[in-house]
Amino acid sequence: MHALMRLLAVLAFMLTCASPLLALSRPSPQGRQTLSFQVCNGFSNQRLAIFYGTVLAKESGRSLVLPDLQRHGMPKDWSKSGHHYTEGFVPFSTFYSKRSFSDGLASFGVQVSERSFVKDGGDEDGGNDNNTIELRDDEVPNLLSSNATVKAAQHVSVGCPFLLLNRTTVAKHRALAKSLFESLVPAKEKSDLIADAIKRLGTYNMLHLRIENDWIIHCSTWEDRYNNCFASNVLRKIGQHIADKGMSNKVPLYIATDWPEAHAPLLASVRRSLKKMGYDVRSKLEPAFDILEDREIRALKDYYLALGSQKFIGNSVSTFSALVLLERQFLGKWSSYYNMGNIPLEWYLPFYEFPWVFTYRGHPGESEIVKRAINAAAEHGGLLPFCEFKGKPTDKLYNWLINRGISVLNGATWEDGIDSRGNRLTASTERTRTEIGALHIPFARDLKQYNYALYTSTAVIFQGPVEVSLFPAPLPEILFMTRKDDMRQPCAADVVLMNLPSIRRMYQTLARAAFNSTIDSRYENEEQAAAIIENLPYSWILKRQGATKICSISNAIFKNK
Repeated sequence: MHALMRLLAVLAFMLTCASPLLALSRPSPQGRQTLSFQVCNGFSNQRLAIFYGTVLAKESGRSLVLPDLQRHGMPKDWSKSGHHYTEGFVPFSTFYSKRSFSDGLASFGVQVSERSFVKDGGDEDGGNDNNTIELRDDEVPNLLSSNATVKAAQHVSVGCPFLLLNRTTVAKHRALAKSLFESLVPAKEKSDLIADAIKRLGTYNMLHLRIENDWIIHCSTWEDRYNNCFASNVLRKIGQHIADKGMSNKVPLYIATDWPEAHAPLLASVRRSLKKMGYDVRSKLEPAFDILEDREIRALKDYYLALGSQKFIGNSVSTFSALVLLERQFLGKWSSYYNMGNIPLEWYLPFYEFPWVFTYRGHPGESEIVKRAINAAAEHGGLLPFCEFKGKPTDKLYNWLINRGISVLNGATWEDGIDSRGNRLTASTERTRTEIGALHIPFARDLKQYNYALYTSTAVIFQGPVEVSLFPAPLPEILFMTRKDDMRQPCAADVVLMNLPSIRRMYQTLARAAFNSTIDSRYENEEQAAAIIENLPYSWILKRQGATKICSISNAIFKNK
C-alpha cells in the first residue's frame, strides 16, 4: 500500500510536469537582491547545502539562485582530497523539479531565480560585477549582520554553506526544512525510474549500509568524535538486530550501498547474518538503473527508495541515513539506525524528536500534573511523548491526550510481563512499583524503532529542549538513572535514559536483580560495580532538587550473575 501511494504521487507529479499551463515561470530578477551558493560533497551533503543556502536567502531577504549540482561528489581517493570536492557540475533540473522546489518555498516568502552568475562576479546578462560580493566561509555571518556593504550589494555569492549556520538560526526554520525537503521532487526522468523500481519491489523494507572503503577512512579519523561510526560488531549480527526491532523477514529487504566500493569481507558477513535470519535480500534493480553511471544520481535513486520504503534502518553517522531519518520523521514513517549512539547531524539540525515515556495511574489530582509536564515539554520541543495509560477508560485525560496527538500505550502491563517469566513482586509500595515497572517500557510496539527513550516521573518539569546529545557520551550500555545522595539506594527512577535493545535483551536478568535489590547492594562498592557517577550536563532541564548526578548501569554489574 505504501509503495502504491508513492507510485501514485510520482505519477501525479509527472502529469503536473506535462501540463503546459503549469510550466515553471522565469521571474525577472531586476531590482531584486539575490544570493547564489555552491554545493559540495555527496548527494545528502548537497541536499543539506540547498537547505542551508535557502535559510541564508530567507534570513537575508534575498531571492535564491538555483545552484548547479554535482554528479560525482566524492573523489576516488578521499585520503588525497580536501574537505570539498567538485567534479561534473550539472543544472539543478538534472536532479530535481524546479517548479516543485519553487512552489515549496513560495509560502515562506523565498523566491527562486534562475539567473546564473559566473565565477568572476558578473551575471550572464553582463551585469555590473562591482555590485556583487563574494563571501568566504568565515564571512558568511556578515550576510546576516548589519554589515552595510553586504546589505547594499545587489548580489552576494557564497561558497558551500553546508553546516555553516549556528543552531539558533537553523532552529527557527523547522517548518521551512519540512517543506523544502518535500519540495525536492526528482526530475521527470528520474521519477520514471524510481516509480518503475517501486512498482517491481512492491512493499519492501530498506537497509542502508555505510561500509564503503571511503567510510573506513572517515571512521578512522573520527574515532575520537564518533565511537559509533562503523559499528562492525553490530553489522556482523545485523540480521538479529533488525529482527529484534520488528523488521519482518516476510517483507523483501532492499540493501542500499555503493556496491563497487563496499568492503568485501564485511559485506559477506552482513549477507550471512541476513541469510541466517531468513531475509529476502534485494540488492540490485536491473535493468532500470544500469544506465545510472553517476554516483550522486545513483544516490538520488536510493534516497527516494529509502523514503518510499515501509521501514528503514541506516547508519546515524552517515548524513545520507541521518537525513533520511529526519525526512521520514517528518512523514511519520518507521525509521531506525543500527549503529546506536547519537545522530551527529542533530547537533546542526535540531529537529529530531526524542521519545519520552511517562506513566499515568489515575490517582486523584494526577491528571493536572501530567498536563503541566506535557505542556512544559511541548513549549520547548524536541520530545515525542508516549503515555503509558493505567487510568480508567472513562478518564477525561484519555481524550485530552488523544486530542493532543500523544501516543497512548496500554494493554498488557509490566506486571503481567514479569509474572509470565516467573518473577514475583517483592514489595507493594508505589515507589517500588514505579522504579521496577519502567523495565517493561522497551517492549511497547510503538517504541521498537527507537534505540533510546527517556522515562520520567510526571513530577519532572522540563525547562529546556531535550536531545540525546545532552547526555554524557558514550550513551548507556543499559540505562542511565538520576543519582540520589542515599548510597543505600543510589539510583532513582525520576529520570531514566534507556537503551531499549539492551533492556529487551537482558530483561530477565535486570528484572530479577531489581526484585531482589541486587542493584542496590552491588552499588555499595561503586568501583566493583563499574558505576559511572558524574555531573549531568542537562541538570538545568529538571525542576527536581537533587537530580544533578547520574547513575550508569552497565553490563559489568551483572558479569558475575
